[in-house]
Amino acid sequence: MENKKLRELSEREKRDREFLIGLGEMYIYPQRKEEWERCVDIRLRDIYQGMDVNCAIQVMMKLDKDDENSLEEAHKLLNSQDHSGASYSITLAIIRDFAKRGPEFARKVYKQEFGGFPIAKKDMEKREEHLLKIERENKIFEEEIRKLKNKNLGKEK
Repeated sequence: MENKKLRELSEREKRDREFLIGLGEMYIYPQRKEEWERCVDIRLRDIYQGMDVNCAIQVMMKLDKDDENSLEEAHKLLNSQDHSGASYSITLAIIRDFAKRGPEFARKVYKQEFGGFPIAKKDMEKREEHLLKIERENKIFEEEIRKLKNKNLGKEK
């Protein structure tokens, strides 16, 4: 894939970039920081001008609570954000790929556990492959963080 040069950001977009990157980093694995920055850079330059990233962060905040109700609360929030079909899909993809509980949340949305329209079986299989990939990466990230914490506490095994 060709690496296209992105257009220069306006002053407002630069401020939005720093805000969205900083806020989003609170809800993602540190290992995804560079990928997160690229995502924000791209999303700020499209038709939604970062609105989808902002919406995704709001949902990620809900998902950061580690309880079953947070999944339903996050889904209600996502549905209340007045998305078009495209912005809904983009926002859900951002959540899926970056939120620590993103794959768990996206799987429930894809399987219509909160209601919704059925997804074709072949599409669900492709989505499930991607979810499993992200989940494997997240487990590796969790283990790296755990080892680092243990090392810092002098408990490395």
